[in-house]
Amino acid sequence: TYNEGDEEQEEEDEKNFRLCKGIKQLELLQGTNIKLDDFLPSSLPNR
Repeated sequence: TYNEGDEEQEEEDEKNFRLCKGIKQLELLQGTNIKLDDFLPSSLPNR
């Protein structure tokens, strides 16, 4: 049977998958490990 919740979850998984792929590609371009935290505002001081 058709379940709307499942489709929403699949879309969410697809978004997460694309995000992970994008970050992996950035890592390759930069030649370094980029952590998702670097893209987000953080209360930690810059190291």
